[in-house]
Amino acid sequence: MRFFECNLFIIILFAAANGASGGVFTYPVLESEGNCIENLVPDRWSVFDSAQGDLNGDSLADIAVVFEFEDSAQFISNDEYYPDTSFYKPRVLAIYFRDSTNGRYTFSERSNSFIISSTHKNMVEPYEGMRIQDGALTLDFISMWSMGSWWMSRAEYTFRYRQGQFHLVSCEYANIHRGSLESTLYSIDFLKEEYSVTRTEFVDDDFIETFELKKITYPEIQSLRSLIKPFFWEFEEGIII
Repeated sequence: MRFFECNLFIIILFAAANGASGGVFTYPVLESEGNCIENLVPDRWSVFDSAQGDLNGDSLADIAVVFEFEDSAQFISNDEYYPDTSFYKPRVLAIYFRDSTNGRYTFSERSNSFIISSTHKNMVEPYEGMRIQDGALTLDFISMWSMGSWWMSRAEYTFRYRQGQFHLVSCEYANIHRGSLESTLYSIDFLKEEYSVTRTEFVDDDFIETFELKKITYPEIQSLRSLIKPFFWEFEEGIII
């Protein structure tokens, strides 16, 4: 059942990202700089979430902002078995650095696809929040359905600004069965090129936990630009994070 849930989720995300309603959604041109967050909000968009903290090592408080379109965009799923017409809220993640010379915020990075929104009536809001801590930006997501599966997934992506981009340095990804509470947790360190797998299974009326430490088979540097969206990248065979 986990694979059905994941495949349906990917189909919906792909449709939303590609404007499957017959017209491609046009994302806004962002302001290159501004004195405050309010000066950076595009017309017909609002601030959905924000976080402050130093991201580039200059001890100044930078900002990460999620803008959300005031209206919904429509898409039509072309899946043979689960055709559906639905709506989603377009979102943009924008990152601005604080300029030490004038105190203004200067544009650094954006993503039109990474901050996903609910695209189905049975899909729980997937975005759980973000934070800036110890020079890194962390984004939290959940994949859960009110109908169709007892399985849910949680993911925590951490990015650091290196060589002009926000590189993915770590990821915590978990599959959890809401009924039995059995789970698999992947804790991935892309800098060390290794990951751990912690499995919790219910055996003979008791929970049994196992732990493995593995090397990443094909180390690959991902960034906010290349990762596209959560729950989409097969970083190891059969493991989609």
